[in-house]
Amino acid sequence: MSSRRTKPPDVPEILWKSGDAFLPPSLVKFLDTYIVGDEHTLVYINVWSIVHLITGFFIGKVFSTLGYVGALAIHTTWEFWQILIKMTKVNTRGMLDTLMDTAMFMIGFALSRN
Repeated sequence: MSSRRTKPPDVPEILWKSGDAFLPPSLVKFLDTYIVGDEHTLVYINVWSIVHLITGFFIGKVFSTLGYVGALAIHTTWEFWQILIKMTKVNTRGMLDTLMDTAMFMIGFALSRN
């Protein structure tokens, strides 16, 4: 399980759970499963990466008039929220995680356009 799942004591429980879209802990644990790398590697792909890919595709299909800038804005807002509630750490690994999530989301969005 990734270290980003340790709730800081100063973050209210409801805010913390919103960072995982209120998913049950057992599902969050599964989504934290690494596909490439592990908790000790700087760059990794986990099941969350696949979720971001599928979400980007879904957003692209449902909101067919949404452009790339709008899609990027939606995803960036989500990632920024996770930083604000301290779910994503502000360090090199956390920023690379955010970049990977964003790349996967945008790839999914691009695939929805074909």
